[in-house]
Amino acid sequence: MSTNQWWSVDFLENVVYNMGMGRPRKNGRLRMDSDIRIPVTSEQKRLIREATSHEPEGMAAWARLVLMDAAKRRLAKTGKGGMARSDIAETS
Repeated sequence: MSTNQWWSVDFLENVVYNMGMGRPRKNGRLRMDSDIRIPVTSEQKRLIREATSHEPEGMAAWARLVLMDAAKRRLAKTGKGGMARSDIAETS
């Protein structure tokens, strides 16, 4: 067997083997299907990274909690709300 044939067989075996090695799919309620992009300065980004450096879930989870909490407080204050209370509780 030539080197090229060995490499392609080995490569294909690794691809097939690794296809089942990914992380399990998240529960549908926990799967995020949208994102928010927020422009910040380099200094703001550095400050946020520093503040979240020890967060076990990471910066995105921290920002999600902060934003959801602020949104709930603002909606409670104004008496308005686009999401049912059960939906809000499930996303936080």
